[in-house]
Amino acid sequence: MKMPNADAATAAAVVPKDDIVTTRARWHSRPVFVVAAVGYAIGLGNIWKFPYLTFKHGGITFVLAYLWALLIVGMPMLLLELTLGQKMQRGSVGSMRGITPRLAGVGWAASFSGFITCLVYNVLLGMSLVYLVQSGGDAQPWTEKNLERPLACQTAALMGTPAAEIYLFLNVTSLYGEASCTTFEEGDGGRFSTGLFIANLVCWVVIFASVVVGPKLIQLNALVSVPLRFIFLIILVFHYTGLNSEEDGKGIGWYLGGEPFPLPPDGGVETKYMSFEGANESLFQDAYAQVFYSVGVCVGAMFAYGSYNKTKKPVIVDALLICLIDLCFAVIAGFAVWGAIGYLQAKGDVAYYQQNAVGLMFVAMPVAATVSGSTGMFGLFCFTLWLAGIDTSVGYCESLVANICDQTYMARWKAAVLVCTSGMLLSMLFTSNWGWVLFDMVDHYISNYVIITIGMCQCISVGWLFERESTASRSEHHRKSLRSLALFYWFPVVTINFYATFGFPELKAYGILVIVLTTLVALAVSKWQSNMAFISWYHEIAMCGTDKIAMSLTILSNPDGRRTFWMLPFEAYFGLLIKFVNPCCLMFLFCESLARDLAEPYGLT
Repeated sequence: MKMPNADAATAAAVVPKDDIVTTRARWHSRPVFVVAAVGYAIGLGNIWKFPYLTFKHGGITFVLAYLWALLIVGMPMLLLELTLGQKMQRGSVGSMRGITPRLAGVGWAASFSGFITCLVYNVLLGMSLVYLVQSGGDAQPWTEKNLERPLACQTAALMGTPAAEIYLFLNVTSLYGEASCTTFEEGDGGRFSTGLFIANLVCWVVIFASVVVGPKLIQLNALVSVPLRFIFLIILVFHYTGLNSEEDGKGIGWYLGGEPFPLPPDGGVETKYMSFEGANESLFQDAYAQVFYSVGVCVGAMFAYGSYNKTKKPVIVDALLICLIDLCFAVIAGFAVWGAIGYLQAKGDVAYYQQNAVGLMFVAMPVAATVSGSTGMFGLFCFTLWLAGIDTSVGYCESLVANICDQTYMARWKAAVLVCTSGMLLSMLFTSNWGWVLFDMVDHYISNYVIITIGMCQCISVGWLFERESTASRSEHHRKSLRSLALFYWFPVVTINFYATFGFPELKAYGILVIVLTTLVALAVSKWQSNMAFISWYHEIAMCGTDKIAMSLTILSNPDGRRTFWMLPFEAYFGLLIKFVNPCCLMFLFCESLARDLAEPYGLT
């Protein structure tokens, strides 16, 4: 009698026989799910951060690095979260508990980090609303003629500072004190930005209205907001690139990295240009961080969104569409932003020179509106910014609400009240004069440490803990082979990442090569100790944990459960990245961030 091969047997084990009977909320259809997920993924980072990073790293260079990071970490992590949420029919906590009960805390950490990120996120959304209100009529309080500078802001050193920058930090965020017109420092008196808090409150009301209903309202919001974002963005691109062209500006050239970027005049005869020397040292760190921020993984939201799908729904094409649409929006947004920068520089306004993403959005853009006399287009820009960000904030909170409902059986409306009320109260911390300092610090440490750690834990739980005990119990050879693989992989990864970052940073390239070689050695030793045929060792040992999930991904793409030619390579791609590549990359990013902060403690940017 002919026995079925390992692939077919495993595939048959993971094909769902039918969708489970559940009272869990559902997306209306597969396309609606994609739109809802795209609505969550496309956020502020696509408009305010991606264009800045593209400029910082020389245009197309960063786009290529971002595509690499998207392929290596973005797609696999998105597939992992959507698949686990869909199979487990739970949020991040229930999904992680289903994989490895001991790591359920990782699911809680993910959703809480999303909630904290939402606090920071809503500050920017609140600022968008403040500027949206102020953009109407002739108010334009960020202009020199309308800004009432306190005496402390009228010094020789500060008179060269654009009025829009003074307005942002003095009137909107209250970071500057009227007595000193400098950044808040310890010992300064407290100031509260009432306008920013009210705008923040509006955001929380909208979030509450969405999460209290759940997917039924979230999907309706996305079906309206996602098309509008693209329509508004195209209008803005035509407007700002048109201004750039009218003045023979070079904004698009700077965005794409084809033109040197001039510094503001300093009184000298020759024009000086910005030096990008050393910028590429952080190229891949910035690309990886932007992928996490833009795609929205490792904060629990994609687990929750996946859990509202039917268990038999295909995942791979949906994840690819989410990533590609998200990337397209970010690239298109860059043309609008840098069109405005090129226009300002051509008009001789020093506000074009901004060294951070916040300055691009809330200093350069309002000044461009005033200079061009198009405050209505700036209002549209602010509304597009808010529209893009609010769905992301809803996703962050939906992650936590879903986990609370799943784990405590609390009624959804009670969980929504708890989460949103807490958010409203905590937002007060970010709308004081020291709140902007807190905003900057929280954003830095969440992005550079917490989310990276969560991503690493998710990879470890699936690639190294899932089904490990059951596989090791099959035989002594299985146990020894698994142990050797873990030992010979993890010891070099941890030690080489540590010493290549802190001890011998000039030898990092050699460290990568050594890790590749030691991983090959780990696989060879494991195969030798397994005493198994290659195909059996590959599925049971090398891909232990990831293999079953990878097959769940591929087999769902064929409704009849057939195995086709592309499935095995795709499963290898998913398994190798989740189990071997991403843990190493994420540990490297963690060590790099720690090394930078130890060398120069992070402060206000």
